[in-house]
Amino acid sequence: MSELLPIALSLLTAYAAACGTWGGEPGAPLWLSWPLPIWNRIANDWRRPQLRPDRAKIARLERELGIGQDDKPTA
Repeated sequence: MSELLPIALSLLTAYAAACGTWGGEPGAPLWLSWPLPIWNRIANDWRRPQLRPDRAKIARLERELGIGQDDKPTA
């Protein structure tokens, strides 16, 4: 059993290297490209900033279209 461990680890390493090398190519077969979306979510998703609305731009567009509430009282 102990002689199978290095063989299994080397096969797993070779498969991981093949997935990393050719899995990101356009048109890659599914058996090479399936780990890529999982890895991208693990590696990059937590750093992606949350999109916040640009309130200044929204207010300016509302003023230009005449649909926003004016900040200045008309007297």
